[in-house]
Amino acid sequence: VFRKNQSLMVDDFAAKENYVPRFHMQEAPDLHYRSFLSVPVSHKGNVRATIALESFKSNQFKEQSKQILETMAYQISSFLEKTD
Repeated sequence: VFRKNQSLMVDDFAAKENYVPRFHMQEAPDLHYRSFLSVPVSHKGNVRATIALESFKSNQFKEQSKQILETMAYQISSFLEKTD
């Protein structure tokens, strides 16, 4: 999410072939969490933060969830722009 400045939705970590660590490269997958949704909060083209949701159940997040989080991220970005 940080590197590509794009949202990421994973339906089931257990089925995910290419696990990508969230915090550091040596991080092992936390299989307690099954589904994941994260969107970037960008300001002037740079990712400043992310909003992330995790669930113990697989397939918990839908496209509508992603759209809601992206709207929230846009609103936060707009606020950052006004306070800059």
